[in-house]
Amino acid sequence: MAAFMATFIFLLALTNAQNTLGDYLALHNRARAQVSVGPMQWSNTVAAYAQAYAEKRKVDCAMIHSTGPYMENIAAGYYPEFTGADAVKLWANEKPLYDHASNKCVGGECGHYTQMVWRSSVRLGCARVPYKANSQFVVCNYDPPSNYIGEKPYDSWVSLTLRASATSQLLFQVTRKKCLRWRCGKPVKVFFSLQIERPTTTTINSAAV
Repeated sequence: MAAFMATFIFLLALTNAQNTLGDYLALHNRARAQVSVGPMQWSNTVAAYAQAYAEKRKVDCAMIHSTGPYMENIAAGYYPEFTGADAVKLWANEKPLYDHASNKCVGGECGHYTQMVWRSSVRLGCARVPYKANSQFVVCNYDPPSNYIGEKPYDSWVSLTLRASATSQLLFQVTRKKCLRWRCGKPVKVFFSLQIERPTTTTINSAAV
């Protein structure tokens, strides 16, 4: 019994340690730094929205999006040790599936990842709540909203160099992007969800994998 309680307390401490705002931010900003995108900042306002929506989903356990004022990634882990950090790592692991040159997903879903590294989304808020049989629901919201169809989440070094060397080209691109997002009709939002089953084999530190 003592050994069981020690293991339970260890897992509880490990789980709590991977659901802090610092964990959410660090993992997002690590992915952004890899493609030379600036860091995000934590927003209590956005986090409150994420928490309220996560609590709402506890009632019906539905893997659906809020379609609210922010962009959104959601994930569900069907085992109690699934943490917020685990969810963010799953999204970040989509990086190899995103081809920046063609701006397309190749070989699988990559929309969670592109939202994580979208340059104009600079405020983050996330929440995690338990729901149904030992499952966990994680939601992260991003402000300003982004992940627009037909636009790239960040500039490559090549495009940055070209734009820096031609002022007229830079002004044209900025004007066109602003028009696409705000002046020429309502932006198109694309939402993504993710579900993960409990691993067939687990270890004490499986939540950190």
